[in-house]
Amino acid sequence: RVLLTQSSHEALESFQIALQLDTLCVDAYLSKGVALIEFKQFVEAIHSFEIALDIDALNPEAHALMAYVLGLIENYESSLGYFDKTIELDPEDIDAHNGKGECLIFRDEHELALETFAHTLNCDPQNIRSLVGSADALIHLHNFQQALEYSKKAININPNSIRALSSQAYSLRHLGSHHEAIVHEDRILAIDSRNSEAFIGKGLSLLHLGEYQAADFCFSKAIELECEDSDAYCGKGSVLISMGKPEEAIHYFNKAIEIDPEDVNALHGKAEALRELEFYQEALECYTRTLESDPQNIGALHNKGIILDILGESDQAFELLNKAIKISPEDPLTCVNTGALLAKLGNNDGSLDLCDKAIQNDPKNADLHFQKGVALERLGEFAFAQQSFETTVALNPKNAEAWNNIGLMVAKLGKIEDSIQFFDKAIEIQSNLIDAWVNKGQVFKDFEHYDRALECFGKALEINPEDSEMLLQKGYILGVLGEHKGAIECYDRGIEISPDEADLYANKGDSLVNLDELEKAIECYDQVLEIDSSDEEIKEKKTYLLELLDGSESSDSEEDESEVSSQESQRRRVRLSANEDEKLQSIAFSS
Repeated sequence: RVLLTQSSHEALESFQIALQLDTLCVDAYLSKGVALIEFKQFVEAIHSFEIALDIDALNPEAHALMAYVLGLIENYESSLGYFDKTIELDPEDIDAHNGKGECLIFRDEHELALETFAHTLNCDPQNIRSLVGSADALIHLHNFQQALEYSKKAININPNSIRALSSQAYSLRHLGSHHEAIVHEDRILAIDSRNSEAFIGKGLSLLHLGEYQAADFCFSKAIELECEDSDAYCGKGSVLISMGKPEEAIHYFNKAIEIDPEDVNALHGKAEALRELEFYQEALECYTRTLESDPQNIGALHNKGIILDILGESDQAFELLNKAIKISPEDPLTCVNTGALLAKLGNNDGSLDLCDKAIQNDPKNADLHFQKGVALERLGEFAFAQQSFETTVALNPKNAEAWNNIGLMVAKLGKIEDSIQFFDKAIEIQSNLIDAWVNKGQVFKDFEHYDRALECFGKALEINPEDSEMLLQKGYILGVLGEHKGAIECYDRGIEISPDEADLYANKGDSLVNLDELEKAIECYDQVLEIDSSDEEIKEKKTYLLELLDGSESSDSEEDESEVSSQESQRRRVRLSANEDEKLQSIAFSS
């Protein structure tokens, strides 16, 4: 509004001289205020505008400049009042209408902002500031498709409008069109190679596309250009989580929180990193702080619920997930996990209903069909569960867990031999999917292909050497093959990991019987009875061995000993059940 034709320093000196000559010169006070804004001396600028208004209370220029500087210091309520007064004095002032609209956006009054920009566009349909302002208001209302229309119009008028290009990229990113968003961010960077916001936006799209190294470069560049932008640090932290470096990520989230203690994305991101590190209590604190700043934050409600479930607080977890669903009933991930939690709490019908409703809204969401299959499996509807898992792989052929579960359903429907091809498919996609190796091994075991079963259980143990259940299973197979010393090694390792697992002691006792170490076998059976004093089978075995040691065995002792040593019935349930993913799935940090 007031153009400085000299350098700000020279202009300021000129205005001071002018005011010495004429202390009531309104234009000089206004121009001095503008020069002070250039030096970021906002309080002094406000004082200069106040003097101008004392001299001429009906000067629209003074009201407009006061509104502008108050907006710069984020006093939006007072700024809005001055814009209203400017418009009252000059109803045709388009800049004042645009300023008011932008102020309303900052006050989260987005519908009113749209009305204000609409008034301006009626007067000037080509006004770029009004078009971009409308796009920004629509973005805040999550109407990204309509926002694209306004920003596109602005770009057609001025292809080099950075605000319009940025708005277009933001909407495209939130609509999932990350490649197109990157094109627009690159156009901004071609105009302004030091635009840190463009690097951040581009980094976020690259992050969603899984191009972590490129995303990391963008966020690092943004930090280098603008070291006080919390979004850059949040983005860097999110990349590090995706790259499996949660400890490093926490440093960047802490930096973002230091810059802006109320930054919801930083608090949420830090919570995610802490959750990855299994620091659950600390993560809960971050989620709680996130929800204090943003009670409607779906991701924080959802992920806090998941941690509470991990900590055994399933009822509280359900309350939070249920709240998330009420806020956003169409959010597929929340529906998936709430359905999983309902199933875990025994409400399989409720889980199924929730999945069905969610599928109506998003029929091509593979995760929803997967969770529906889990609910159906728990209800014993194996054929329908198989159909849901088959739909899952039709939508997402790379879902290894779904292929695994198809094999499970085929086995449960009696076609056990046919199930192996599905376990093989799961392993082909994800070679470290432990359940597929376990289930394939169980099928071989059922058909007495013990060597091949042993190979599968061995693969499972390579993936997780601390799996006491697999050590128990491997020990059993070794026992069947007559390798009792190897079996005992497996049981001993399992006992180190799970000292309260009765089956490990029971099976170790059986192998010791086969090695004729009866006293040690009795010690193992005693351990079982300490854990479960009601185990009648172990009581009978112990009694029999004591009789043998006392020399009072019965005439058919050889037959009885044979029964003890064969131990054909394994004392545990093999994991031939749907992969229920009880840890549930989690929300990526997004911005």
